[in-house]
Amino acid sequence: MIYAILALLLLLPTLALRIRRLRDGGFHWAFIFLYFVPMVGRLALLVLLAMPSKEVEIVTINRPKEVESEEATPFE
Repeated sequence: MIYAILALLLLLPTLALRIRRLRDGGFHWAFIFLYFVPMVGRLALLVLLAMPSKEVEIVTINRPKEVESEEATPFE
């Protein structure tokens, strides 16, 4: 009985962590359903979770200081 309660308490955080790891690896969250495929599915999910994170390029927009200091109204 205690193990069943513990399993239910850990289900949601574990699911969230697996989905987050899939998204960091560049995969769609729906790959989490591979867990339900007999034999090969759990191994495939383990491989996907072990893949390195994808590199994300951070793009910033450099605005001139004149643009930042001016106030714009929604009616302009």
